[in-house]
Amino acid sequence: IATVTSILTTRIRAREYAVRHREKRAVALYNLANELSSSRSVEAALITTVRNIKTVFNAECVLLLSDSKGELFNTCSNDNILTLNPKEFSVATWTFTNGKKAGRFTNTLPSAEGQYYPLLSPRKIFGVAAIMFNDRNELKIDEETLLGSFISQAGVAIERELLNESTKRALLIEES
Repeated sequence: IATVTSILTTRIRAREYAVRHREKRAVALYNLANELSSSRSVEAALITTVRNIKTVFNAECVLLLSDSKGELFNTCSNDNILTLNPKEFSVATWTFTNGKKAGRFTNTLPSAEGQYYPLLSPRKIFGVAAIMFNDRNELKIDEETLLGSFISQAGVAIERELLNESTKRALLIEES
């Protein structure tokens, strides 16, 4: 009876841990989506994304957007500015050009210090998320999935704000 009780107790604890972990992930994703939906500018969406990634993943982050010429430029990273050295920037450029993630914990350019995700829209790639992990050896599968969801949510919100800004410019030109 003691052995069976012990096994059942261990299973219950493992399930409780899994449920708490899933709830924590769901709350983090909900908070990001909620904050991004209330952002009213590209800058606000960038700051919200960087702050949430820093909080949830204990990582420094910078979002690089493309300019009108299709070249990446350093945008912002909240209160501290994360600058990429030329090697890291070349990995970000590769990610932007090829539309695939690269860097640390990946099979593409794994010697990089950071991990780089393309910011995608249905029409094009408009930027790159550069993430430098502070205390990680490797991301777990569920963390990788959550980070991918964060990047997707951020991409949609940033694209929405970029489209809003281009609409405002078009209306201003039409009025003038």
